[in-house]
Amino acid sequence: MSEEFEEDGPRELINSGARRDCFLSAMNEIDDLEGEIAERREKIKKIRHTKIKGELGMPIGEFNLLRKLKARQASEDGGFNSTIDALKEGFQILDLGVTLDWVEAMKQAEAA
Repeated sequence: MSEEFEEDGPRELINSGARRDCFLSAMNEIDDLEGEIAERREKIKKIRHTKIKGELGMPIGEFNLLRKLKARQASEDGGFNSTIDALKEGFQILDLGVTLDWVEAMKQAEAA
């Protein structure tokens, strides 16, 4: 069953003025939104550098990790527990010597 493919002929510029207006309007709207996004990114960057890094003295990467953990905890897919399990396994594999069992860590701190 072989059908010949026929190309469309050249497009006719039907209502080309309206198409042009729509095209330019879409470009302007997208440019405006991208400008707003850039402004918001700049504000976020400023907050991270002044509050997280400056006031708290916390590395931004660690703060971002905690934000991701918080987001996973809030998700309804049960992903938080699997994330914690993956972190525990990763710490064990890398032999980092850090306890991610907070209950056990508290017991060790109380015993010391």
